[in-house]
Amino acid sequence: MELYRIAPEDEWIVDHSGSLPETPEAPLPDAPFYFLLADDQDRVSSEGIERYRRSFEHVLDASRLEDASLIVHELDSSNEQLIIHRLGIIRDGRYQNVLDPDNISVLQREAELERHITNQRYTVSLSIDDLRVGDIIDYAATTKTLRSDHPLQGRHYRSRVLLSWGCPIRLQTIRLINDGETALRVQECRYRDGVFSRQDELIAPGSRFEMKLNDPQLARIDDAAPNWFWPDHLWAATDARWDELSAYLHSTYRQHDVLREDIDLDADIIGDSEDLQHCILAAIDFVQNKIRYKGEHHGMFSHLPRPAADVLKKRSGDCKDKSNLLRAILTRLGVPASLVLVDTRRGHVLPTVPPSLFHFDHMIVRLNWQGRDYFIDATIKKQAGDLDHRAMLDHAHGLPLTEPGEGLCPIPWDLSRDVYLLLHRYDFTAGDESLYSLEVLREYRYHRADNMRYHFQSNSRNKLEQDFLGYALSDTDLELKMLEPIHVIEEDVENNRLLTRERYGILSGPRNGEKQANIFTDFVNEFIQPSQVSHPVRIDLEGGLRHDVEVLYQEGYDVSEEKKIDSPWFSYADRVWRDENRIRFSSTLKPLRRQVDEAEFMAFSKTVEDMRSRAANRFEFGNPEVQEKGGFWQRFFTDWTNYAMALAMLIWLWSYFN
Repeated sequence: MELYRIAPEDEWIVDHSGSLPETPEAPLPDAPFYFLLADDQDRVSSEGIERYRRSFEHVLDASRLEDASLIVHELDSSNEQLIIHRLGIIRDGRYQNVLDPDNISVLQREAELERHITNQRYTVSLSIDDLRVGDIIDYAATTKTLRSDHPLQGRHYRSRVLLSWGCPIRLQTIRLINDGETALRVQECRYRDGVFSRQDELIAPGSRFEMKLNDPQLARIDDAAPNWFWPDHLWAATDARWDELSAYLHSTYRQHDVLREDIDLDADIIGDSEDLQHCILAAIDFVQNKIRYKGEHHGMFSHLPRPAADVLKKRSGDCKDKSNLLRAILTRLGVPASLVLVDTRRGHVLPTVPPSLFHFDHMIVRLNWQGRDYFIDATIKKQAGDLDHRAMLDHAHGLPLTEPGEGLCPIPWDLSRDVYLLLHRYDFTAGDESLYSLEVLREYRYHRADNMRYHFQSNSRNKLEQDFLGYALSDTDLELKMLEPIHVIEEDVENNRLLTRERYGILSGPRNGEKQANIFTDFVNEFIQPSQVSHPVRIDLEGGLRHDVEVLYQEGYDVSEEKKIDSPWFSYADRVWRDENRIRFSSTLKPLRRQVDEAEFMAFSKTVEDMRSRAANRFEFGNPEVQEKGGFWQRFFTDWTNYAMALAMLIWLWSYFN
């Protein structure tokens, strides 16, 4: 089958260009480009899936010329074909055909090669010569995906069409024809005034769905939105239940004989302990760290894992391959285990969308130990902790693949667990200011321990030292020099804790010349605060934080203050007090939710600003003058305020005795 060809539209396609005006409507939108027409038409049949796209794009600014003059399609050569119907430009009311075969290129780019992923897909690109500002581009093409030995492509249909765009559109048309043997489910999802509305419709075999939108609403989404949030959109998918899809894919794996467990277990794989949990942990470590990641998503293997024995022999594989190997090892150990599909970005909304296997982009393993389910990502490196102290996976929901079939299962995430503890310890006990020092202790837990363990071992020592010196300087307003670079002083593998230490000399007092120094608690940086929102705002904080500060003096001074902030989104508390010759500060932050609803955002921002006002921990630099050696009167008259009070007392005594 040719990868592409040039041919007229098929008979099932409806021409929607007749409703367009001959000349662009006025006034023109305030944008570098817009679409007069965005036309999506799909046809599902027993032979496969056809997707027709036609657009009329009006170029209004030179900044758009490069992108508008290049059209790109990516295809699987084994079962996909591009049919190009037309490519023309309308200039000064006249239509010009610019479909030049010499401007069509076929490339095998392997865009993800640097991520160790290949897919053997081809890119068909079309370029337009002599494109000018003011031109209208008319482009139409159909992508055909035929049924093949691939378990999903051409068999299972899924499509998502935006109903709210980032650029203006005059007319949007959507058409779905079901000439297949299974019903299709269409879901229209809208977001208005902080509320989602979803409307489902079943498209029976032999029927169709059509929608027309004039001037669809512009989407206003920024980086503060949760990963799972989309503007108004339309889902369409082959109608099925989650448990049916689970059983189907498991059966497909059985048919291709990829679930066999014909592997030998030796000490390199499961260790030499007789304790079963130790064998489980050794198997996880083996697959995570000794089977390198290499994704060969060729043909059916884009959605099919390779047999465990093949993965073990090559010592490489992608998430499916590594997960299947870990599942096979655990099964050989007598531990119940199954493969689980997850959506790494939008797992939170999976229960609300039409079920489809195309939603998923990653595979993990579920194992059951002593009556409890644990979820393991076989692609994570440098992971530690026993089963109860391993990092949780932030995927919200997954689809286990089992013979009878299962529905979506929740993947737990405990927000209450502390993940990072930080201690700054200032030592001003020496009489010589040149001996003042700062010690920084950092304790990473769970996924943060895993991340930092990998970070420490994959970067040079010099880079780590300079990076953490920079962090220490940004936290305080003192000038520092390195005495002892950051290094690991304790690694609790079982409980997945990593403790580091660094030490700095203090070169001078506060940069602003004041007597009080600052150490900043940057909890507020864990929260995104856009200026305005029209959607939910995500909270990136994934666990509890604690920041302690100790300031050691020759003698302490009295101080006491505390603050608590309770909100629906997080709880915050700080305290400062005297502990003999130390002044102690302690701040804690506990997240309670992962997002802020649009209607709550103003109250949320006010609460975050309240916490921001507590960021600076102020303390006396060096030993306070009230603690310096000398008699009572020397210490008393040091401060000008006390001197004035003493003068007033002397005047009163003089007047009293005279």
